[in-house]
Amino acid sequence: MNKLMASSFSRLKKSSLFWAECVCMFVFGIILVVNKYLDQVRYHSVEILDNIFFAYAMGIGFVIALFVSRFLGKDYSDGTIRNKLIVGHTRFRIYFVNLITCIVVSVILCICFLVPTLALGIPLLGTLTVRLDTILWMLLGTFLLAVAFCSIFTMFSMICSNEAGVVAAGLLLLLALFMAAAAVYAKLEAPEFITSYVLSEDGSGGLESHTEPNPKYLTESERVYYQFIYDFLPAGQAIQYTTMNAVHLWQMPLYSLIISIGTTAAGVFIFRHKDIK
Repeated sequence: MNKLMASSFSRLKKSSLFWAECVCMFVFGIILVVNKYLDQVRYHSVEILDNIFFAYAMGIGFVIALFVSRFLGKDYSDGTIRNKLIVGHTRFRIYFVNLITCIVVSVILCICFLVPTLALGIPLLGTLTVRLDTILWMLLGTFLLAVAFCSIFTMFSMICSNEAGVVAAGLLLLLALFMAAAAVYAKLEAPEFITSYVLSEDGSGGLESHTEPNPKYLTESERVYYQFIYDFLPAGQAIQYTTMNAVHLWQMPLYSLIISIGTTAAGVFIFRHKDIK
């Protein structure tokens, strides 16, 4: 296990993709802070750090999907995974070492955004205005969200031998998750009443407004169901953390853990029975 871990982190240190993503997250944090500060100076508005502090939640899934699929896909394309099996490493250990490596990478990427955002954001925009316990819960939630993304894409990368196929499938899956989250959000935000305009009956050519119940407005039971889906979907969590509009802040980390455990269990089971040529 230790040799596998050392080998994996040795590969990581040599990975140009890993270092490029670290730089991108670091620069992304700087750009967001500078843009907010320039808006504050240009428009004499009050910009707060809260609005961008958790913005990495929206992008972390994409950088993780790209890294995990490329990094683990190399094991198949270079024949490394077969060599590991030949020298006696078990599939269980191989899977978990890869997962742990990817989780470490995801945490580092989050930190690469947070460090410049705090270091530059506090002097320019001031400190965060939300309560400390809320910040800590959201930090925990976003880190566990990153772990959930790692678990999902590690599963796909370990059970599929085609590196290019895994990259494409991972990005398409992520897009599908965000589209599903957006659709659920639209359902939740549907207004209770809608206003329509028709020509007035007096022949003046004016318009009369009519307010009527919205047939797409969710009932209480439907709202609970859709809110659960929105909270459970990793993309839905990413949107809520970024906008800081989480309805069930303490539940979402639990959902991320469930996703991580479920996808890891499924991934290990399939990988242990996979025919590796």
